[in-house]
Amino acid sequence: MEIKIFTGLVIALIILAILNKVFPGFFIKLCIHTILYCLEIILVTCFINSIFINFELFNPPSNYLEALRNYVFYYTLYQLLLMVTFKLYDAAETDALTAIKSAIDKFQVFAEFDRKISKVDLAQLQETIYSSKITFAKRHRDQLIELLEYLENYNNELISKEDIRGYLKVQSLNIDLKIKTISYSWMNSILLRVIK
Repeated sequence: MEIKIFTGLVIALIILAILNKVFPGFFIKLCIHTILYCLEIILVTCFINSIFINFELFNPPSNYLEALRNYVFYYTLYQLLLMVTFKLYDAAETDALTAIKSAIDKFQVFAEFDRKISKVDLAQLQETIYSSKITFAKRHRDQLIELLEYLENYNNELISKEDIRGYLKVQSLNIDLKIKTISYSWMNSILLRVIK
């Protein structure tokens, strides 16, 4: 039964992917995302089902109602695992992005009023880069190191006021978008996170 559903979804996905190339549109993309999410659910619930049956944690279902109950349980278990994992990951990501955005917004004010950035503020940024209090990934630290270089170049008049303001504004807008993206519902799907 699962194989038939899975095969039907894969065929529908292929047809929609072809249609998306010819007639790209919102509805087709929505259908593709929905099918990908359904494929993920079927793959994971079938995988969990085989584990539970192979390790004899559950008896094989004797009728469709028991099978449905088991799959609902597997789906719930999977969603709980995803929710906890993604919630913690997304919280750490949001924490890091918020710290970066806070620094960027602070330095935007300096640039806006044509003021040099004080050595104290640059030292605080340097401290933030290597802080163990914030969960920074390498890409976050690299972004802050790049910011520090831009600010030092601005202080040394190698970058104009307009250039530093433009750089800081674009960085701030990009971080805003990343923070908003984290709250989207499709972020609760592994496949959609990877594909989008």
